[in-house]
Amino acid sequence: MKDLPELSDDLPTLKGVIKDLLARIAELEAENAELKQRLGLTSHNSHKPPSSDGLSKATTKPGLPKKAKRKNGGQDGHQGKTLMRSETPDILQRHLPHRCECCQRPIADDEACTVIATRQVFDLPKPKTLLLPQHFKRCLINHTAQTPTAGKT
Repeated sequence: MKDLPELSDDLPTLKGVIKDLLARIAELEAENAELKQRLGLTSHNSHKPPSSDGLSKATTKPGLPKKAKRKNGGQDGHQGKTLMRSETPDILQRHLPHRCECCQRPIADDEACTVIATRQVFDLPKPKTLLLPQHFKRCLINHTAQTPTAGKT
């Protein structure tokens, strides 16, 4: 560090020194800002070619999903709807095992068993294409003045 020059006790001289120092500080701060900006330049934010970026690659954060404003499922206050269990199903399907899960003893089809679970599955039928033949009629007299076209009524 430079040795400080001997300062006089004269107030106007000290004010002049302070002005010079403040000007020098402003000059150094501008130079510092320019050098910091040059350090941050890459091929992405300047006209420099990608080869000038060096070997280190900028780390990128993965695109994480943003937090949803609402939770999944039915919202508070929403009256839900569900398919209710029917007492008269269209088809009763029984799943009878051939052996007991616990002791592996064979089970006859007509043997009494305990029902361990029941559920109902709502299957929608496959859509069927409906073919509708359409017939258009006209009388047998030959009308030359006006002939209706098929499809108009």
